[in-house]
Amino acid sequence: MTQSTADTQIEIDKALCRSILYDVLCECLGAPTQATIDRLSCASTREAVCEAAQEIGAAAAHATRELFSQAAHCDARKLAEEFQRLFGHTAHGQVPPYETEYGSDDMFRQSEELADLAGFYLGFGLTLPPTRSERPDHVCAECEFLSFLACKEAYERIEAREEALEVVQRAEKLFLKEHLGRFGRAFALSLEKHTRHAFYRASARLFLELLAHDCTELGIEQGQEFLAIREGRDDGVPMACGSSCPLLTSEPSDAEDGP
Repeated sequence: MTQSTADTQIEIDKALCRSILYDVLCECLGAPTQATIDRLSCASTREAVCEAAQEIGAAAAHATRELFSQAAHCDARKLAEEFQRLFGHTAHGQVPPYETEYGSDDMFRQSEELADLAGFYLGFGLTLPPTRSERPDHVCAECEFLSFLACKEAYERIEAREEALEVVQRAEKLFLKEHLGRFGRAFALSLEKHTRHAFYRASARLFLELLAHDCTELGIEQGQEFLAIREGRDDGVPMACGSSCPLLTSEPSDAEDGP
């Protein structure tokens, strides 16, 4: 194996590991069910995810081991109660999971951000199912999108499609800078502070470690530790379901190059 091939394989492995961890965060931050706990309690799943986290760093690996340790002892009913206490039934829970609830109270800005997110998704052939009333700025949708991009990055590296790879990397950097990286740190720190359950504390810690890693790798300044919650009226948007019910689905499209 030549050095260049070895370097490529390392980058492929790191991209796939990032994809796995973002998927796990989708699982952890969606509405909990017994099926969720069962998946996270599976020994083979634990081994695979912990191995992936090790590629990101020791701190991420430690948070992942703690997350799976807590999942193994979770009671689905108690976890669901904590989920509702933290996130509520709508956008204005104690720890809002929606990006545009953080920062400016300008409704025009909120509309622009939601349209920008939808544009990112559609640019890669993804859309929110028409049967769902969820908003595109839900933290699970944004994690799911970054998981998709990381997996696509690995694919483009395997296929040696340099131009397509540049498009994906540009999208990853821009999406982190303008969206998940902007509010994710404040969201995760708020979750870590307000939760009474060790499972969500470990989820928040893994989220922080993964964001810090990706921002550093892409040369992006991390978002602020605290962002004020806007005082807009509660829009009655229901919470998302877990990753067994994906927020993003494929949209038939010829657009493969993203925004």
